Amino acid sequence: MEDDELIRDIILEHYRDPRNKKKIEDSYCSCHGVNERCGDHLKMAIQLEEVLSIQIDPQGCAVSTASASILAELLNGKDRKTLNDWLLKMDEVFEQKRTLNFEEEGEIAAIAHFASKSSRKNCAMLPWRMLEGFLHGKDRIHLR
Repeated sequence: MEDDELIRDIILEHYRDPRNKKKIEDSYCSCHGVNERCGDHLKMAIQLEEVLSIQIDPQGCAVSTASASILAELLNGKDRKTLNDWLLKMDEVFEQKRTLNFEEEGEIAAIAHFASKSSRKNCAMLPWRMLEGFLHGKDRIHLR
């Protein structure tokens, strides 16, 4: 299977069936994100005690929904060090200083594919910026 076909299949699978999806009421929402370019809206309920717990409520395009779904699937149950390692790694990906491949990283490589696509970069980046913002005390993230 070609990488483009694999990427499409992963994105569509997570768009159709987002992992850790839950209706999140505003009073419970830890972070709300908006990507103004695409019209994506995402709510994330985040708890970080000894391990991370993330629930998502995506309302957006396939790329932002898949990115949130993959983030939640990848990081749920992980400790703070693993969380910080992934945030640093994804910062490098979105700044195009690092690439990811399917053999080593799995589905997250599909999201990394959009780091070089200016029209979809914010879609892929939104949930990662929200999680990073949450760790810095922000409850709203707006990407333009």
